[in-house]
Amino acid sequence: MTDTAVTRISALSRELERQYPARHALWLEFGGCRIQVRSNSEPLLAALRDYFGDLIQAGRTAKPDVLIRAYEAPPPRFGHALRDWPREAGKSGQKEQFFDLVHDLGDARVGAIDLVDHQDHR
Repeated sequence: MTDTAVTRISALSRELERQYPARHALWLEFGGCRIQVRSNSEPLLAALRDYFGDLIQAGRTAKPDVLIRAYEAPPPRFGHALRDWPREAGKSGQKEQFFDLVHDLGDARVGAIDLVDHQDHR
């Protein structure tokens, strides 16, 4: 990823955390991989707890292998046109949008950033 892209993504991440602090958390474990999901949305984490059931772990203190932050917030402006991810046959409505870093930023090492609007998944 280009230094410019990393700087912009890092700045956006810091700004989202400043405006919408991810104060709630849950832990998942998939085959020994510890994942912490942090969010400013307790209803989102409650829905994830229901969905993942037995994979939910009690509060952990060890560092996660993967940290995911999910913000309930207006869509961020990346300065790039987002494209709709094609839906599966027989399904309708918008599910995900993305922008292609290779095409839009000229970086061959990273293919795409996937942005999910979790409101569609409730």
